[in-house]
Amino acid sequence: MKRVVTGLLWALVLGAGGCADPLSVDNTLGLRDQIIAAQKRQLEGVKDAQAVEPKAEPGDLYLEKEPDRIKQLDTISGPAVYTKETIDLGPGLDAAPMRVTNLSLQQAIRRAVSNNLDLKIAQLQPAVSEAQVAAAEAIFDAVFYTDVNYTKVDRPRPQPLVSNGLGGLTPVGASATSQNTATLETGIRKPLETGGRLQVSSGLDYTEDHSPNFAQSPNPSFVSNILVGVSQPLLRNFGTYVNRSQIMITRNAHRNDVLAMQSQMLTTLGQVEAAYWNLIFARRQYAIQQRLLKMTLDTRDTIFARAQFDVNPVQKAQAQAFVENRRNDLIKSGQTMRDASDTLKRLINDPDMPLSDETLIVPSDDPIEVSVGYNLLDAVTTALKSRPEVRQALLNIDDASIRQAVADNQRLPQLNLNASVQYRGLSEEVHGSFDRLTDANFIDYVIGGQFETPIGNRAAEADFRRTRIARQQTVIAYQNTAQGIVLEVKTALRELQTAWKLIGVNRAARRAAAENLRALLEREERGEALTPEFLLDLKLNTQQRLADAETRELQSVVDYNNAIVRLHQATGTLLEHDQIKMEWPKDMFSDK
Repeated sequence: MKRVVTGLLWALVLGAGGCADPLSVDNTLGLRDQIIAAQKRQLEGVKDAQAVEPKAEPGDLYLEKEPDRIKQLDTISGPAVYTKETIDLGPGLDAAPMRVTNLSLQQAIRRAVSNNLDLKIAQLQPAVSEAQVAAAEAIFDAVFYTDVNYTKVDRPRPQPLVSNGLGGLTPVGASATSQNTATLETGIRKPLETGGRLQVSSGLDYTEDHSPNFAQSPNPSFVSNILVGVSQPLLRNFGTYVNRSQIMITRNAHRNDVLAMQSQMLTTLGQVEAAYWNLIFARRQYAIQQRLLKMTLDTRDTIFARAQFDVNPVQKAQAQAFVENRRNDLIKSGQTMRDASDTLKRLINDPDMPLSDETLIVPSDDPIEVSVGYNLLDAVTTALKSRPEVRQALLNIDDASIRQAVADNQRLPQLNLNASVQYRGLSEEVHGSFDRLTDANFIDYVIGGQFETPIGNRAAEADFRRTRIARQQTVIAYQNTAQGIVLEVKTALRELQTAWKLIGVNRAARRAAAENLRALLEREERGEALTPEFLLDLKLNTQQRLADAETRELQSVVDYNNAIVRLHQATGTLLEHDQIKMEWPKDMFSDK
């Protein structure tokens, strides 16, 4: 019997770490099928998509048949004219002369990756959750403990009396208790991943008795013991999957923080590129307004010079109103440009270029005007594979599945097994009591169990239903995320197409406006009558139309570059586009 019980005990101890848990395998094939079906639905609709090369909107401007004239018009108007335009905004807020610093797009991106505050916050959170994973795993750490107690008892007690057969009473036993005892227990308790607990301990009990009319042998006495015990739930709370559930959820939270950092990086880099292109737009728009004001001032001076001939005070006032309106536009453009520079400064957060400094950033790169080809199927496939939101949605499904499995386990009755074996040795000396442990003459065996189950089990059943619904919600949320990503990709592609077409349309419009102004200047050079109406209604308004056309063309070029950025954001490839390599922590998406 001893061997059977001892063998059973050690079998439980040694087998605890390798118990197969039926909950560790998700038998719900419907969940997997729903996820696969959600992916298929998104890809099925674009399976026949062909590669597309965006084409400029065909124009019917007659000047396009005259290459020399087109070259001439691009020389006097358009983006190239303002690339090297000298800009002077006057002193900054610190009243110091304007200072500038050149910055390329790659420099802006690199500095933002190193210094952006939103990224720094996002980069710290995974370290926090990684520490939480270590704390969650520590639940299975072994605990070393020591308990020491000393008790001195010296108290009177009632003394029994018995008849002595002679009509008298004879006291029996001691009339007082005088005893010194001490206990020492030290050992290790180890929580098991199967839900049980293993305990191995060694103890020593010391007793010295000086009670009157009482004697014990040996006195003092030392009783040593060695205990091996295990407790193990067999139904509720059984299995590695259930007992490691919180660790898995915490690890998923860490993965989610890493993905959130990737998402923040995509957002930040998109903001940096958009801010860079918007700064180019603001700077060149200021140059357009600056040249328009200069031309308006020249025209106004011409009108004022004819005041003695055919210009009346109303026409002089009109000419001056043109000047002030364009000076107003120039001042506002200057503020917009400085604000755009500060927006970029804040994003890159370069310590050598503090936000408080009034130095103006001058972009050294030009917007690209190269057609970007795409394939809708490739774009959607890449997005569903690369976007961190997809992985986050899958992590949410995994968390919900873990919680459902735990809730399913909690519906089981409580059935626990306890078993222990304890060896004892007695002697008047400490070392003697331990020596006699090896004789194995005194062995205690304990084996028992506890069973309980709630009548009706309503709480556990309700919690299980809740977790099943919650998991279904995460699957629907995944489908919603996939749809949202596909919509973002298609919207970004349409923006790309539209912006590319508008470049051609607005360029043709700008060339037409430039040709109009050029023709007016030729008439002026030929000595045609420079009437106030000619100068006010034709020349000044034609100058304004050209400036507006240049602004629209510039806006369409910037919009096209922003559309490229948004497309890479939508497909989750902006990091690769910007030559930023993100290395995942080791075994980030592995449960090993």
